[in-house]
Amino acid sequence: MSSNFKKFTLAAGLVLTLGYLAGCGTRGENTGFGEEESGPAAGLGTGGSTATGTATGSGLTGGATGTATPDPAFPSTVATGLTVSNMLPAVSGGGGGSGASNPPTRLGMGVFSFGTLPVVLQGFGNSTLGSGRVTILSRNPESPSGTSNIVLAPNAGTASPLTITNPFGMLVDGSTIYVADNASGAGIGRLIRYTNIQANGQCTADQLAINLNSPVDIAREGNFLYVAELGTGAVGRISRIDLTAPFPNSTIFVPQVNFCTSLAVDTANGHRFLYFTENAAGSSGSAQGGVIRIDLANYIAGSGIQNPAPPPPQNTGVQLILPETGATAYNNPFDLATDAFSNLVITEGLNVSATGLLNPTTNPGALRVVAGGATPAITSKVVLQNSGSGGATGLSALRGIHLFNEDTTGAAVSVFFTEGNTNATATTLRQVTFRTSDAAIFRHLQLDNGKLSPLDTLFDAGDTTATPVVRPNVKYCVGAFGGGSQGQVLDLR
Repeated sequence: MSSNFKKFTLAAGLVLTLGYLAGCGTRGENTGFGEEESGPAAGLGTGGSTATGTATGSGLTGGATGTATPDPAFPSTVATGLTVSNMLPAVSGGGGGSGASNPPTRLGMGVFSFGTLPVVLQGFGNSTLGSGRVTILSRNPESPSGTSNIVLAPNAGTASPLTITNPFGMLVDGSTIYVADNASGAGIGRLIRYTNIQANGQCTADQLAINLNSPVDIAREGNFLYVAELGTGAVGRISRIDLTAPFPNSTIFVPQVNFCTSLAVDTANGHRFLYFTENAAGSSGSAQGGVIRIDLANYIAGSGIQNPAPPPPQNTGVQLILPETGATAYNNPFDLATDAFSNLVITEGLNVSATGLLNPTTNPGALRVVAGGATPAITSKVVLQNSGSGGATGLSALRGIHLFNEDTTGAAVSVFFTEGNTNATATTLRQVTFRTSDAAIFRHLQLDNGKLSPLDTLFDAGDTTATPVVRPNVKYCVGAFGGGSQGQVLDLR
């Protein structure tokens, strides 16, 4: 899903990441995992095999300009020798018990005065007033004895109440955390900003917007926040908040967005693009949803997106992102992520229109990419998809996306995401590394499986200054959709 918090920028993480890559091995180097060939995953068919490579994308088999072609039935490799640890049990600061009873939905990396640490948002689907929480996690399972997680406990600010209920969306922006509250309530959603965060959990909570229509995702561009409001059908929308103006200041920036589940901004290469999904029927893209790009330099706030191609005058700056020629139409796009090279990656296969966000319907899914650069294409290439169009087996319900750049040009990208039945254990955490120019796959790893209702992912590039050293790892949250006491944040390394 989404959002700037899922984005490695050159300033925030790429330098550290590249430093790590320089010392990596050849197989699965960006995770540090071992692996073994196991043949294709069920429903994915047969085809070529994963490739070995050196530390950067240009050293992967095929290189940045090789002749490999994408294969929609690409075989999978199962990573072995992993250690899986639950990061949620111990908490401090705001208290609240083990934390396992509150399903986690979103992950991000914060840079605080007391350390660079992962953050998780919890409590979606728990309608008890004040049941939501924002938890700062211990960096890794090898943290010194006695180290515990920190639950934010606001003791100042303008938010009323200071607690949150049914939160779903989160943006971690340095030491500031933004939370979309009351994601399941039409017209009662809020946007809360947490600042002055201390190691004991105390902080300031300010209310930036109210009366939102089921807010589910947040992105930032300059002094503006953009909030995806799921709504119900065409009453979904994207609101804009001016961080320099006094509260309340939210305005409807894009009206009538059909089930907007995710948004992301691209400010690289001189761009000012806002991407967002329409998840379901009635969208401008297709009967099963679409992806839309707005050029913030030209779009007229409030003008809408109907019939954006070719754009009438009131829709200047609106562009549909079309499937590549010959590819299947979108099937409920759910999550988006961009990187520092203007690459956009899309997951699909989760439909929130019929049963709502808490219990969405799973459908055959796909992973797609819009290649970045100075003039990004307006078509999306299929990287990985269901083995047969409309088939009952294969990939389904892809979500929870996080990107990692394998080289300094954005030519090779690793994508971490979850897929599988929402409320059952037939799920998988995957990593796919591919070339952005033609979507040729270099490796496809199954990192974990069999967990209940997974959602978001976070690749942690490691911290060589920490004691003990944090090894590269992947974290992901499970129990997000109706998971009850099954909520966990799992650390894999």
